[in-house]
Amino acid sequence: MIIETWADLVEGLDRALAFVRSIGLDEEAEASRFKLFRDRLSSLAQILEGEGGNAALDCFDADRELNAVALTESHEFLTILPYLQSLPPERVKAKLKIVLRGPDRPTREEKGSSEPRDTMFELNVAARLHRAGIPVEIGQEADLQFTWGGMRWFGECKRPYQAESIETSLERACCQLERRFASTRLAARGIIAISVSRPLNSRAPYFEYSGAKRLRASLKQHVRNMARLIKVRIQELESCRRQTGLGLLIVHLLMPGWDLAARIPTAVQYSAGADLSRDGRLDGQRLWIAIEGTFNR
Repeated sequence: MIIETWADLVEGLDRALAFVRSIGLDEEAEASRFKLFRDRLSSLAQILEGEGGNAALDCFDADRELNAVALTESHEFLTILPYLQSLPPERVKAKLKIVLRGPDRPTREEKGSSEPRDTMFELNVAARLHRAGIPVEIGQEADLQFTWGGMRWFGECKRPYQAESIETSLERACCQLERRFASTRLAARGIIAISVSRPLNSRAPYFEYSGAKRLRASLKQHVRNMARLIKVRIQELESCRRQTGLGLLIVHLLMPGWDLAARIPTAVQYSAGADLSRDGRLDGQRLWIAIEGTFNR
């Protein structure tokens, strides 16, 4: 869980866009939604500093949907920046060409335009694993691949549009992992990472909190409850029940936060993990213990 001010995000976006340009993606950077987000947040930060919170909040609410997206997606971009900087230039360039495309807000996504944000979520999960010291391979058949604990791990990352499509996303992930397991002779485990950000954002514009301590406690309760419910559904789905190699479920939330004390919108991010092992080895639990600090710190 990290909370940035608008000014923090502007400074971070300047660094991120400078990196994008440094690897030869000048035109993509200028045309991307992140350039728009940077300009939006810079304007809001200036109003906040010069005219105060009420004036800044009025400006924020004048286009709440786009400004909220600017907060959360800028936050996510900065989360993955150190990981991107660690990758070979050609590999990161190919991924960023995808990420920088896409409409300015998720509600304008169509069937063929969700790939940029889907890829961003994959990189978000990969960045957390990398921060935990796990070398992650991206751009292979699976969304994520790595070796840890003497096993080969395959990860499938899903970003359902609405709560009703979570089950379909789970089934698709389990079928994909079945193919990954069949492709290796090594002992293997699977990760299913589900972003619940879009379903929740469509139902509530903000996650209200009063102070970071209460925010953490509330997120811990709510996201862990979602992880428990989704784990139960995985155990019930036939396409998932036949996968004996499932190891870990990660449920991830990224959405605007509303600080009741400061009366200003922020971005909040939190994840919960649940072991999916069916053989009593608890490999997923051990992995989550090793990486949880990089997801929620």
